[in-house]
Amino acid sequence: LLLNNLFEWGKSQYFINAPVAQPDTFDASASLQTLCNHYLPFAEAKGVSLAMVLPSSLLLKADQKGFETAVRNLLDNALKHTPFGGEIRVSSRSSEEGKLQHSIIIADTGEGIAPEQLRYLQQVFSGKIKPEVGIHGLGLGMVLIYNFVQKNKVKLHIASELGMGSCFSIVWEA
Repeated sequence: LLLNNLFEWGKSQYFINAPVAQPDTFDASASLQTLCNHYLPFAEAKGVSLAMVLPSSLLLKADQKGFETAVRNLLDNALKHTPFGGEIRVSSRSSEEGKLQHSIIIADTGEGIAPEQLRYLQQVFSGKIKPEVGIHGLGLGMVLIYNFVQKNKVKLHIASELGMGSCFSIVWEA
């Protein structure tokens, strides 16, 4: 994952001023199923439950490789920070608040994020500040997630409480 992240980060930095290609429409449910199946043996070995509650199909117009990199990093972080007996849940939700919105939710019962780091991450993903690797514990994976969010015009919402876990929601309009 680290080598893949370095490669993806290098590509994203090299082409930083290149125009974003028209994103394709792909089935996010199928991608999520594949990614979760990849992480399932690691979760089982750690004694963590990995649950998926997904529709049979969920079309997303975005860069599929970027989406999968973002989700892979969110799953990896959830697995790192969820102790034995904990749970990681991958689900989706659709709602109509003016416009139809879809969300992919990755929630865990892990250790949670410290309040000052959570505020920093929320500022990064709301576009108020630009992320830097190593600042406030922000790693390369989060920078790649930030790049995906910015380039694909989706939103990332973060909620977390120490000792209770974290919830990341990728939200896009249909």
